[in-house]
Amino acid sequence: MLELRNLQRNGNLIEADYYPEDSVQPGHVVVDIEQEKIVSFVEPEGYENSLAYPPHARNGLLQVAKEDKLPLTYKVMWY
Repeated sequence: MLELRNLQRNGNLIEADYYPEDSVQPGHVVVDIEQEKIVSFVEPEGYENSLAYPPHARNGLLQVAKEDKLPLTYKVMWY
């Protein structure tokens, strides 16, 4: 699980701070909506080299981008 916070949309880019489960330190992710690709991804301390979070953060942002208004926070869960 991860939580997206501070969501912002600027043209074709959507970005957010993301918090992996059990983390108090945020990472940051920027996604190009049209290309559906990660433009920038910064891992929080202690989560460097974690392969699970980038695609889930991207998918969460792409889902939120379909909404008319961005939520304050958005939880992404998977199993």
